[in-house]
Amino acid sequence: MDLFIHQKKFRKFFEALESYKKCFSRFLKGYPTPKKAETNLQHALSGVLAALTDSELMTALEEAREQSPDTLSEEFLHSILQDFRDGTKVSKLELSLSNNFGFSKNAAMRIITELTVLEASHVSFEELPSRLEALHATMVKEVKVARELPRREKKKRKRDISRATWSGLLGVGTGVANAMAPPAFLFSFGFMAIGINQAGRDIIGEPSD
Repeated sequence: MDLFIHQKKFRKFFEALESYKKCFSRFLKGYPTPKKAETNLQHALSGVLAALTDSELMTALEEAREQSPDTLSEEFLHSILQDFRDGTKVSKLELSLSNNFGFSKNAAMRIITELTVLEASHVSFEELPSRLEALHATMVKEVKVARELPRREKKKRKRDISRATWSGLLGVGTGVANAMAPPAFLFSFGFMAIGINQAGRDIIGEPSD
């Protein structure tokens, strides 16, 4: 997917998403200090939101979405995860896209194997920025709480937060990426819904609306 290199609106978003991923890893460790790590992560979030709300990118995403069916059935979402397990052609394409925003194919697959389909499948690009802000704010709060837990509990909670965050980032990145490949877009959009909804459940504890 070298096409991204020549598409500024996509390239800026993927660079911002990868930066957020790196800053999140450092924030989880409190490096170089918890305060500085949080500041850097907030700055990275601002970069993601600025790139995501770029008018050209949003237009491309909405145009791709308009070419797809209006609904994402639960059956279809289950079939997406099954495709990854079966190693179908479209699932391999999705895995190849993940390298554009900082996930190796193996890392992406490890995340995918732990995903589940929740009842809700609705995620719109219009509401995506506010969803990401909500996930970020609660994730930061939960990491701070985790730091005060006993060692074993802290380790488990941070692992859960990390898994949920990776799910959300992988889902968003893949959903945006396939706006350049309309035939596979519905698959990507469904995968984005799975990732975002699971992140919401695991970090915020929100119902998958």
